[in-house]
Amino acid sequence: MLLLGLADSLRGPLFPDLLAAFHLDNSVGSLFFSVSSAMTLPGGYLAGRILAQKGQKPALLLATALLAFSLAGYAFAPQFSILMFFVVIFGIALGMSGVAQNVMVIESAPAGRLQQFQSGLHTCYGLASFLAPLAVTYLQRATGKWQSPFLLACLLHGFLLLVLVFAPFGRTHKVGSQSDLSQEPLKERRTTYYFAILAACYVALEIQYSTRIVQFVRSEGHWSAESANLLNTLYFAAMFAGRGIFIFWRPRLRISLQMALSLAAGLLAGVAGVWLHPYFLAAVGICVAPFYPLSMTLMGKIFPRQVGHVASTMIALTGATVVMMQSLFGLLADFFSLPIAMSVGTAFGLIALWMLLRLPKRIGLRRFAELP
Repeated sequence: MLLLGLADSLRGPLFPDLLAAFHLDNSVGSLFFSVSSAMTLPGGYLAGRILAQKGQKPALLLATALLAFSLAGYAFAPQFSILMFFVVIFGIALGMSGVAQNVMVIESAPAGRLQQFQSGLHTCYGLASFLAPLAVTYLQRATGKWQSPFLLACLLHGFLLLVLVFAPFGRTHKVGSQSDLSQEPLKERRTTYYFAILAACYVALEIQYSTRIVQFVRSEGHWSAESANLLNTLYFAAMFAGRGIFIFWRPRLRISLQMALSLAAGLLAGVAGVWLHPYFLAAVGICVAPFYPLSMTLMGKIFPRQVGHVASTMIALTGATVVMMQSLFGLLADFFSLPIAMSVGTAFGLIALWMLLRLPKRIGLRRFAELP
C-alpha cells in the first residue's frame, strides 16, 4: 500500500508539468486521470475473479507487475497518445491492487481489530501521499526532468515484485466466489451496490483534492511550484496523521457516525480552502482521513460473506465516479474557473453524506443496531 500510494499520489504534483510538456488544456489533460479511473472498473472485477479462483498472491503479483510496467511508460512515453496507453494499464493495475490489498486485510485481521488494521493499511497510503510531493520537488531539482519521480516509483515496484515472488503468503487462500451473491435476496444485492456507490462518491472527493491542489494554487494564487507542492505535502501529512491516530485510538462512537462527522468536517474545510484561504485545503486531509478505512471496516461488518464482491464493486464504481469528477472538473475549469470546478468534489461529498445518513433505513434499523 505504501508503494501503491506513492504511484497514485505522484500524478497530482506532476500534472501541471504534464500539461506543459504535452501542450494540453485542462479538458484534454483530465484524460490522464479520468481514463485511468475508468479502467479501475475492469481492474476491480478482474481482481475479484482472480481472488475467487486463484487466491491472494496471484492477484497481487499481477497488479504489481502491471503497475511497474505502466510507471515505466509514464517515465519514457514520447507523446501523449502513447502515454495514454500506459494510463489504461495503470488504471487496471490500480483497481486490481486496491481490491487485493483491502480484501487481504479484511480476511486476515484478528477478530475485533479490523478497524485498527484498516487504519494501519491506509496510514501507509497516507505516508506515501505525504512523501510524493517531496519526492517530486527534490527529484526534479536533482535531475531537471519531470518524469524522474515516475521512474523511481517504477524501480521500487520492480523490487517489490521480486520480494512478492518469494514471499510465503496467500498460496492457497481464496475469497468466496462472486457467484455466491446470486443466492442472496434482491434487497441484499441492492444494498451492496448502495454501499459501493456511497464509498465511490467519497473517493471522488478525496482524489479531487489530492490531484488538483497544486493546479488550483498555482493557477489561482500564482504560487511557485515549490510552495504549491508544500501545500500538497501538508494535505497528505494531515491525512497521514489522521489515519495514524486511528491505529491506536478507537472512539466510542458508531462507525457510521465517525464517518459522517469526518465527511462533514472535510466538506466545510474544502469550501473554506477554495473561497477563504488555500491553507484550509490542508485541513481537508486530517478531516477526511478516517473515512475510507472506516468504510472498509463497516463493509466487512455488513457484508462478511460477500466482502470480495463488494470490494471489487466499490473499486469499479470508484472508477466511474472519478471519471465523472475529473471530466466535469476539466470542463468547468475551461469554461468557468478553477474555484467553480472545485465544487464538483463538494457535490460528490454531499451525495456520500446523504447516502450515509440514509444507510440505517437501507440495511434495516434492527440490523443497523447490531453494528459497532
